[in-house]
Amino acid sequence: MKDVLDEGVSQQGSYVGPDQLRFDFNHPRALDDAELRAVGDIINDRGMDDLPVHWEIVPMEQARHMGAIMMFGEKYGDQVRVVSIGEYSRELCGGTHTHHSGELGTVTIASESGIGSGKRRIVAYAGQAALAYLNQRLHLLESLTQRVGARTPDEVLSRVDAMFAEMDTLRKDLQRRQQQQASNAAGALASGARAISGVKVVAASVEGATGDDLARLADAVRAELHSGVVILAGKQDGRIPLVVGVTRDLTDRLHAGTLIKEVATRAGGGGGGNNPEFARGQGTDSARIGPALQHAFVVVERALESGGRAPG
Repeated sequence: MKDVLDEGVSQQGSYVGPDQLRFDFNHPRALDDAELRAVGDIINDRGMDDLPVHWEIVPMEQARHMGAIMMFGEKYGDQVRVVSIGEYSRELCGGTHTHHSGELGTVTIASESGIGSGKRRIVAYAGQAALAYLNQRLHLLESLTQRVGARTPDEVLSRVDAMFAEMDTLRKDLQRRQQQQASNAAGALASGARAISGVKVVAASVEGATGDDLARLADAVRAELHSGVVILAGKQDGRIPLVVGVTRDLTDRLHAGTLIKEVATRAGGGGGGNNPEFARGQGTDSARIGPALQHAFVVVERALESGGRAPG
């Protein structure tokens, strides 16, 4: 890791087992794929070099002269154990080791993640555990190849790209259809607007609509009204979303946050916000939605008469 990153990288903790390891180290960011591959390549290259692993007990001062890597913050005695892997690596360590680096077999890095501020963790497997991990990943690739309809694993990426492109086309088509449906529904709702003190007001319930559906519909109704207020309630999966939209020319007299708060309260819920043109809320009692929407006309009339628009 010092070869790939920099000399400032140091060990912050570890677990070493016969088949896997966990290595914690200091680094300000995640390692990218190229860096992880480089670290893995060096490990496996040194393993294939079959370097001799040698350990000896020496005075601390001698270990310093030997250039042995030491763990930052670790307390060492006068005599320390120095482990050397050929001429490639030399460090102070009390753990057990192989006699040659080739005994590790294949080493594969399974993950790299953050574990705290400025600290990262690598998990890797060795020997038979590494082969088992690689075989599992290969099986996953083969399953994915079949799932996406590719003939060979080499075709998986192009097939996935094609699927994403198809999904993007379908998503755009769905958005167009939703906008068209909202426009059609908006026209019907706008035609039923009630005039309150000279202001057109729409208050309606839309069965099966989510909060996002209502938001799109409210925008479309406002466009149809040109000037007016729209209060909509929906219902899906037991939830009762509410939205209020106010056209910009009326925000000096009406505030969406104030209106939604009063209507939602009547429906057993709540809502609010500082946006004078749009606000969301939530009801809790479906039986009270009808009366709450009727009350919306009263709320608008009172607001227009008082001239107040700041959220209460």
